[in-house]
Amino acid sequence: MPSEYYLQSVELGRQFQKNNPEIWRGSDCKNYHNQIRHLMDKYNAKTVLDYGCGKGRQYTDEVSYGLDEGGATEPMNFKTRINADSVFLYDPCVEGIDQLPSEGTKFDAVICTQVLGSIPDADIEWLKNLLMNYPTKFCFIGLFDPSEPVKSKKRMYDSKYVSYDRTIEWYKEQFKDWQGSDLYWWFRNSNTPGNNWYPLNKGYVKDENRI
Repeated sequence: MPSEYYLQSVELGRQFQKNNPEIWRGSDCKNYHNQIRHLMDKYNAKTVLDYGCGKGRQYTDEVSYGLDEGGATEPMNFKTRINADSVFLYDPCVEGIDQLPSEGTKFDAVICTQVLGSIPDADIEWLKNLLMNYPTKFCFIGLFDPSEPVKSKKRMYDSKYVSYDRTIEWYKEQFKDWQGSDLYWWFRNSNTPGNNWYPLNKGYVKDENRI
C-alpha cells in the first residue's frame, strides 16, 4: 500500500504538472532509447507499459535519436524509435493517463525511467511487486547513478522518506526477489561505458557486446 508521504508527493506532482505545461514532458526516456530498442529487438517485444511517462509528449513529438554506431535517425516519435506496436502510458501525476492498466493486463515489456529515485524508501517494495505483475518478457529500469547526487531529483524530497544514501547495490537488493520476466537496470553517469548493464536474472547474456 502507498505510504502517506507517497500520496502527498503524487498530489504535489499533479499540481506541478498542471501549473507547468512545458515541464516533465516525458523526455527522460529518450536518454535510454538505444538500450530499450536493443531489448525490444532481442525479445521481439511489441507491447509496452511506460510506467512514469510524464506528459507523454515523447510519443507525439518527433526528434532525431543519436545512434551508438554513429549518426542519427530520421525524426520520429519514441514509439517508432523503440519499434513498439502499442504503448500504454501511465503517470500518476498526469490527468488523463493516471489510471493503471486493468488487473491481469500483460505487456511484453515495461519501461520505467527516472522514476525510482523519487519513490520513498517504504514504497519501493509495493512498486516492485506492481512492476513485476505486468511484463511477460522484460522490464527495463533506467536511473541516474546515485553516486552522482548532483544529477538526482531525490533532493526535492524529505530525506526521512527518500534516502540520500542510496547506491546501485541498494537498488539491486530491493529487487533481489524479482520473478517472472527478465529485469535490466541502466545507471547513467558522466562516465557510463557502452554496456553498463546491471541485470538481475538469467535473461542476460554476458558476452553480448553491443547494446
